[in-house]
Amino acid sequence: DSRQMQELLLKRDYSALDRIAHKVKGSGSSYGFEAITEYAGEIQNALMHNDLGQLELYVNILDREIQKVKSIVDNT
Repeated sequence: DSRQMQELLLKRDYSALDRIAHKVKGSGSSYGFEAITEYAGEIQNALMHNDLGQLELYVNILDREIQKVKSIVDNT
């Protein structure tokens, strides 16, 4: 999902980006990944306020957080 979010950001497909952020936020919450939940929420806030600078920042931060989790999972 994080790579797809990067692609949607480049395409400026903000409605699809919001849907994925919502899904990631819910998944992060369900699995106890507080940072992922927080950053996905920040993406939704940035979209709501049309703050493209914050949007790009949080998409990048969320991507790094998801990659960290994937790395941990892959190494167990």
